[in-house]
Amino acid sequence: MSPSIRLDREAIKVRILSLLKDRPLRNADIRNFTDLGSQQVYRIMKELESYDLVYQEGARQGGGRFDRDWIVLKPGAQREIKGDIR
Repeated sequence: MSPSIRLDREAIKVRILSLLKDRPLRNADIRNFTDLGSQQVYRIMKELESYDLVYQEGARQGGGRFDRDWIVLKPGAQREIKGDIR
């Protein structure tokens, strides 16, 4: 991955986390302000989930999907945003 693409991806993650401080978001909300596709957003959100920064609210039994469930900033995660999220 080229450095400029990596920077853009990191900037998108920071923007998502910033918006999640104010309100929950859905996959479609994130697609609207990033111009990314559904699968690209899903991968970013799964990455943020692996860092324990976000979770899916209202996930259905058997696992939820980010395009149908709210994505919410984890309580206490605001302290972690200042660190490296790669």
